[in-house]
Amino acid sequence: MKTIYTVKSLKQNFVWEFHYDLKGVLTAFKIAEGSEITQTIKQWLFSPQNFPYEQATIEKWKAIKLLDISVGLPDVSFNTFYKAYNYKVKRLAAEKAFSRLNKTDKLAAIAGISRYEGLLFRNKGQAKAYPATYLNQRRWEDQY
Repeated sequence: MKTIYTVKSLKQNFVWEFHYDLKGVLTAFKIAEGSEITQTIKQWLFSPQNFPYEQATIEKWKAIKLLDISVGLPDVSFNTFYKAYNYKVKRLAAEKAFSRLNKTDKLAAIAGISRYEGLLFRNKGQAKAYPATYLNQRRWEDQY
């Protein structure tokens, strides 16, 4: 699950993509169009104060008038949840439980999977809940 920022230069020929996880940390940088990065742009982009390793930095880029920045919303579909949860049982029950959640809860449920898996890793004998159980019992809200 990620948020994608597409950065297009209004003056030069490049389009970049920056992918961020739910914690706002950069997971991928891609040159979508334009292959050459000039030395000047390279020095600016990769300087510690400008490189958008954290999502907050790229948000500041919106003030730069020479850049057109668009934001792709995170994918909060059932398929994203089911793939991230990675326990392929009782799909229909899980889909029904997922459909009852609002968008905020869907996002939180997907984001909470990694914390829940951390709990399971620490408690080796504890079985992973079925996806529908995780959703119905709102396990992402538990204090681990």
